[in-house]
Amino acid sequence: MEIQYYREMTESYSKLRQCGILKNKKIFLFGHCNATEELVKCFAEGGFSITSILDNNTSKHGKVYQGIPIAPPNSILSENPEEVIVCIAARFYESMYSQLRKLGFPGEIRKMVDYNTYAEYSLSNETIGRKWKRIEKGQRLVAALFAHCPVEIIEQKELDAAIQAELYLQDDKAFIARQDRPYVVNLAKALYIKKIPLEKIYCCGVFGLPKGARAAGFYKCCRR
Repeated sequence: MEIQYYREMTESYSKLRQCGILKNKKIFLFGHCNATEELVKCFAEGGFSITSILDNNTSKHGKVYQGIPIAPPNSILSENPEEVIVCIAARFYESMYSQLRKLGFPGEIRKMVDYNTYAEYSLSNETIGRKWKRIEKGQRLVAALFAHCPVEIIEQKELDAAIQAELYLQDDKAFIARQDRPYVVNLAKALYIKKIPLEKIYCCGVFGLPKGARAAGFYKCCRR
């Protein structure tokens, strides 16, 4: 688990402890993965026991991890929802949250890590309002960036908000480069073997510029 996500998960756990919501609750985790195993350690170190790990993989049902039974998600329906809290550290929070609600579970569900701030499966007024606030924040971030500096390093979540705002509003004053960095790095190796500069293919393939476009700005940025 990446350190930034681990840090966020432990912060979420600490907030749950501090607000007292875990008191006298049966704690369920959804999704047996590396992040969930790390979360198990957090709860164990804090003196909390996990009732069950919910998982959709039928091959895991009936098995045990660190003394914790792994069960199908619908097993939670046998519990009193007022006495239960489900914590999700897996990447697919939105679909897991939706699954539990469709099963009829009305209890507390908490996201422990926000991996993908783009993903959202709800069309509720609350969600739409929250996303509009995000877009407005992204607009302010973009305006601030162009106001004082053409290049700046910012937090990933802040950058996500800015990019989403520009894409959603189809702002013609900005363009967004593709973010599949491993692909670009591997492509660079192949291109230089063929004597084709990466900055040239980047201009033509990613930005959609004419073949004769010069890549001076890109070159300067890379050479610093």
